Amino acid sequence: MPDGVKADEKNYSPWVDPNGGSAGYFSTGWVMLTDSTVKYYAQVGWLEYSGSNRIIFTEVGGPTNFYRTPYSPQPINSTSTVEVSWDPGTLQRFKFYVNGSIIGGENRLAGFTPGEAQISGETYSTATQMAGGYSGTHYQSWENERVWYPSTPGGNWHYFNENWNTAFDFTKSALFGQSNYPSPYLDSQYIWDTACPN
Repeated sequence: MPDGVKADEKNYSPWVDPNGGSAGYFSTGWVMLTDSTVKYYAQVGWLEYSGSNRIIFTEVGGPTNFYRTPYSPQPINSTSTVEVSWDPGTLQRFKFYVNGSIIGGENRLAGFTPGEAQISGETYSTATQMAGGYSGTHYQSWENERVWYPSTPGGNWHYFNENWNTAFDFTKSALFGQSNYPSPYLDSQYIWDTACPN
C-alpha cells in the first residue's frame, strides 16, 4: 500500500470553456492517493477555471462530497514538485507539499487507507482542453514520478509503476493522448489534447 506519491509537475495553462457559468468548467493536473475502490481520494496539483483563473489546490473527496482548498498558483510553464502523503498516526492524516514545503493538511474523509497512487489530468467536459498540446514541447508533463512504500526497511521512494489500462480512459483515445514519451524514461508521463497544438 502506498503512503505517498509525488512528481515534478508542469504548470500548464489550458484553454477552458468560458460557457461554464456556475458549473465552473476547469482543467487540472494532479497527483493523488486513493483507496482501492477509487471512491475516496486525496490530491494536490494545479487547476484552471475559465478566464485564466488559476490555483494550486488540495482536495479530499468521497462518493458524495469533496473539500477543495485553494492556494496561490505557480508560474505558468514552471515545474513544481507536488506531493501528498498519508500518516495515520497524526491529526492531519493527509499532508500536501509543493516544492518540498507543506502547504496544508486534511483530516476530513481521512478514514480510508490508500490502496493506490495516481498521476493524471482531467477536464470538466470535452469542450475544455485537456492539459497539454499535441506538439511535443507543449505536453503536460510529470517527471521523477515516485511512490512511497513503507513496507521496505524504513520506507523508501520507488519508481512509479505506470499502469496505462487504469490510468487512462481509452474510450477517449481519439480526444486525448498519454505516453511515457520520450522512451525509455519510465518515471515520466505526458498527456495532451489531440485537438490543440499548444
